[in-house]
Amino acid sequence: MAFAFVMLTAITSNANYDKNYDIRGNTHYYKTAESFSSGSGTEDDPYIITSWEEYNHMQVVGCGDEGIGVHFKLATDLNEHSNFYGDAVRNESIGTKDKPFQGVFDGDGHRAYSYAVLFDVVGENGIVRNLKNTLVRDAIAKINNGLIEDCRGEGDTGEAYVRTSNLGAIAGENTGHSTVTLTLFCFAKSEKKNPYDIDTKHSGIGGICGFNNGGIIEECYAEITIRVRYGRAVGGIAGDNTGGIIRNCYSRCYLVSEGIEAGGIVGKLNYGTVENCISRSPRTDGHKSSGEIAGAVYGDSKIINCYFSGLMVGNSTIDDAEYGWSVEDLEKLSTYKDLDFENIWIAKEGNIPMLRGYYFHPDCAFHWAWYYIERLSALDKISGYEDGTFRPDNTVTKAEFIKMINETTTQDIDVPYTDVPEWAMPYVKYAIYSELIDEHLTISDTLLGADKPITRLEAGVIVGRTTHQHWHKEL
Repeated sequence: MAFAFVMLTAITSNANYDKNYDIRGNTHYYKTAESFSSGSGTEDDPYIITSWEEYNHMQVVGCGDEGIGVHFKLATDLNEHSNFYGDAVRNESIGTKDKPFQGVFDGDGHRAYSYAVLFDVVGENGIVRNLKNTLVRDAIAKINNGLIEDCRGEGDTGEAYVRTSNLGAIAGENTGHSTVTLTLFCFAKSEKKNPYDIDTKHSGIGGICGFNNGGIIEECYAEITIRVRYGRAVGGIAGDNTGGIIRNCYSRCYLVSEGIEAGGIVGKLNYGTVENCISRSPRTDGHKSSGEIAGAVYGDSKIINCYFSGLMVGNSTIDDAEYGWSVEDLEKLSTYKDLDFENIWIAKEGNIPMLRGYYFHPDCAFHWAWYYIERLSALDKISGYEDGTFRPDNTVTKAEFIKMINETTTQDIDVPYTDVPEWAMPYVKYAIYSELIDEHLTISDTLLGADKPITRLEAGVIVGRTTHQHWHKEL
């Protein structure tokens, strides 16, 4: 599960490659391209990014006043690679305080695997959207003053001994707007005897952002494990929410600390608002002040229409701290008042409501197979129907099944079957090329039965041949 740490950057030159240093002292190399693959930077014709080098070129084109209104689109997944020294080549952190990123970056559903923060500063006009299944070791943005939306992070931080404040998977500090974001990650995981991976006396550690400084966080989901030593202001959605708004968010977190102010939604709520949120955070071990919604509340703060079990606030100025509902009551629809089940939340009797944005296909919510459908969707193995539904109880045709488990090929393959729809042709070609289908799985020499429901036997044969290409000789 994914997360990240804020980055401190120093740049030097090394044989056409620049290098920067993250907060752990590791060296990362990056190189900047002189242009993009294609595009003119308009909304209809964005600059197309196909490599980290092209991504780094946004530092030149997308930042400052000249970057306002410039559009970029990611056309492929970005992974680390090596330079001629064998050193890992990764991204430069885009934007600075003097020249923040002011463009529009569309991930187009791709992954960006980065060990460095993707955007150092996103300006008021900056937009980052549609990064799916992003694996980050640092935040998407160190400081977000603009809009981050529809991003997913997943992975594992591994071991990290850092001494800094404001750590968050989406943003270290948020003064702008973060919406429809999902983080599934382990903030700290160590194989060492010392169970605390983050050894810090600083504050502001959260699933979505470390410090929500007057910003808005809404329709966000975080499922996290955080182990922190001596820290304060640790929360499932935000570590510190000062003057900001957190609404319509869902948190599942496991917090362990020797510090103070740990909350399922927010660690420290200071003149801020938490509204229409659900917290399922049963463990906040070791904290001197912990609660399902907030660890500690100060000033004129508001907690409105939130749902939880256990103690709402650990140490607060709110009179008569409230206890929440039992799990049984949280699974009853009658418990919930004034949640928007038409547009934001999705519910089914016998289950705790969930955010619609959590699912690739909302009609799979609470289905017994939802987890597997979501995982395959994240890997782009399945896509569902054009209307956004998956229809999990429908029968699967032979052509659909072949697409699910197959790849495509550039080989010029003759397809003898006349009933194969155009969308399935690349996958059927690969199935023929890989000898996954033969006369035993077809109706005749010219009919595959592409639109016929696939039988369990046929599916088993194709899966077996996919896993072990030589099995077909015995079947």
